[in-house]
Amino acid sequence: MENELIITRDIVEKYENKFIENDDRKFVVDTFNEVFPHGAKISEMPKLIPELDDDYPDFVDWLLQQVPPTDTPVVVDTLQDSIVHNGDVIVKGDVIIDDNSEFSIYIKGKIKFEGKLEINTNQIPIYVNINKSDT
Repeated sequence: MENELIITRDIVEKYENKFIENDDRKFVVDTFNEVFPHGAKISEMPKLIPELDDDYPDFVDWLLQQVPPTDTPVVVDTLQDSIVHNGDVIVKGDVIIDDNSEFSIYIKGKIKFEGKLEINTNQIPIYVNINKSDT
């Protein structure tokens, strides 16, 4: 994505400094620096899921609070892969979320479903304001 926000070591190190009493925070910062020694685009954050495991949700939630929003939405055909974005997401096709869904969506904005959304679980992996499309 053009003009995508780059997450730098300086931003991530604020995570450690804010919560210095917790060794897990240092683990998160060290892991980020190992995986992305030169920083990373915000869309690359899902690469940390297998590395951070249970620490990932708290880190990404904190990260999205630190970065400015963008007016450029991410447009996807369906939800199959994890997404981190500092703006809106538009999903063009139908989406079924069930107990076998293996993705998480963390965005600083809204998610718009232009197709059908079917949720068959109480474990919804989306952390946003959900708005149904007018169509």
